Amino acid sequence: MNLPTLFDSRDIYWAINNIACRIDNDYSHRKSPLLVGVLKGACKFMMHLSQQINIECDYDFITLENYDGIDRNCKTRLVMDIDADIIYNRDVILVDDIYDTGKTLHWLKEHISLKHPASIATCVLISKAVKKILDVKIDYVGFDNADNKFFVGYGMDHNGKYRGLPYISALNHENISV
Repeated sequence: MNLPTLFDSRDIYWAINNIACRIDNDYSHRKSPLLVGVLKGACKFMMHLSQQINIECDYDFITLENYDGIDRNCKTRLVMDIDADIIYNRDVILVDDIYDTGKTLHWLKEHISLKHPASIATCVLISKAVKKILDVKIDYVGFDNADNKFFVGYGMDHNGKYRGLPYISALNHENISV
């Protein structure tokens, strides 16, 4: 299937570089932040982001399950956690692919806060311009106020497909199966 390009590799590079510069500036006088990426969708984004950040930082991943096809009412479930010891008294930046309903980031912020970090910031590649179920303050955004589409590519998938696209596209309703 040939999908239209919404954000090409150059757009993505500039968005990530912009975020990295802001993180460098915001954390330049602090201990190295810990990036916590949400697998699997944010993996590619977080790896490229960590390469663009010039200050010392560490990273880890957490696996959550909450998106069943296109159902916005799923509950978030922890599949794989990170070690609480690496978070304690650290500045943490939560990295996710999409800010849509707010449920994932809200759940994740609450979960990470129980591990007693020094601070928690949020970073997303895409923030959709939709009414959120739960509002979360987003500190770093690549593409803000994006249309309410089902994005795929650059790590984002639909039923395991399209993650490997080097660009971001969107599926139309005919291509989305629940």
